[in-house]
Amino acid sequence: DAIRRRLGAQRLALFGTSYGTKVALAYAERYPDRVERLVLDSVVELDGPDPYYVDTLQAVPRVLRSLCAGQCFWTGDVVGELASLVDRMAGAGGALPGHVVDERGRRHASRLTRVELFTILMSGDFDPTLRAAFPGAVHAALGGDLAPLLRLRRRAFAVDAEPPPPHVLSSAVYAATTCEEVRLPWERSAPADPAERRRQAAERAAAIPDSAFE
Repeated sequence: DAIRRRLGAQRLALFGTSYGTKVALAYAERYPDRVERLVLDSVVELDGPDPYYVDTLQAVPRVLRSLCAGQCFWTGDVVGELASLVDRMAGAGGALPGHVVDERGRRHASRLTRVELFTILMSGDFDPTLRAAFPGAVHAALGGDLAPLLRLRRRAFAVDAEPPPPHVLSSAVYAATTCEEVRLPWERSAPADPAERRRQAAERAAAIPDSAFE
């Protein structure tokens, strides 16, 4: 608001993207009479992001069904296939074995974890072509061919591999800001002990009903 006063503006039109939407919404909530309009893209709600991605996971069925919209002729239940794959990974100790072929045509053993599967799914926000290939890759994995998902994993990690230059996004400022402002899966007073923080996070996760993730 100090910037608004410095500009001599009565009201502001605020544009926010991603975490910037959280800032815009916070300003609008505090100073509603000083906001003319909001333009928000990739909204982070005022009390978000959720440390357990509950709201994100609740949106997955809608997004996948919209993505297929009758085009995924190989399956009538894209959401059910993803659930089946996650269950299969859980039964296999959290990961499935597969193979990848390198640039020299050599075949290598590999494995895909549930965390990596989640990363592939989330990276579709930044790469629409990756998201478009996701349902077919899940179907192939259920049929015993993990290679399509392993290829998507490589692309997904390429999307998030290196942070942008500091003049575009300061990773240090982002980490400090989010650690201060977002909800954490452990008490803020928890000691700086990874084991204790994991214990608290697991305890809180166990208290969330399975239905919240559907």
